[in-house]
Amino acid sequence: MTSITPRLILLRLGAAKALTLSIEEGTIKEAGSSQYYFV
Repeated sequence: MTSITPRLILLRLGAAKALTLSIEEGTIKEAGSSQYYFV
């Protein structure tokens, strides 16, 4: 438990980022209005 692999950290960060992006993208598509692009 002394050494945490950077690969695992990157995978978790990447997953979190992808999840956030998909949520934001879904919100933009669901809203269907251009004002969300300027937030």
